[in-house]
Amino acid sequence: MNKAFRWTLFLVVGIVVGFMASLLFINNDKQVATTEPSPQTETVTSTEPAEPAPNLAEHTDNILVQKGCIACHAVSPIGVKGNGTAPDLAIAYDDVKNRFGKSLEEFLAEPEGTMSAVFETSPLTDEEKEKVISIVKEYSEQ
Repeated sequence: MNKAFRWTLFLVVGIVVGFMASLLFINNDKQVATTEPSPQTETVTSTEPAEPAPNLAEHTDNILVQKGCIACHAVSPIGVKGNGTAPDLAIAYDDVKNRFGKSLEEFLAEPEGTMSAVFETSPLTDEEKEKVISIVKEYSEQ
């Protein structure tokens, strides 16, 4: 075989293999036409008044408010809902033990999971840890 023929053959084989691979790996999520009507969304309006936001000015001495815990955590005893990504701190005193196998005191000394990253950027002093433990324990007893 001459050199030009071999190069042409490799080129054609390469194009065919590339085309076949593209058929296998390209996600083909095109919608198929249908005779069924599309589902309609219904707007629901509530006649119930919206729940008022908690007055955090009443809780400025609360360590959980001061340290910004309420950005993620709910604190149900003071009416804070958090953003839904973290558990309610009203149950944290026992929940930490169930989830991490250690007391809240131990967890605050050596945090795990998301809280280890949070405490790296926003650490608690020993005094703040004591305040957190005290208030979370108080909430758990309510």
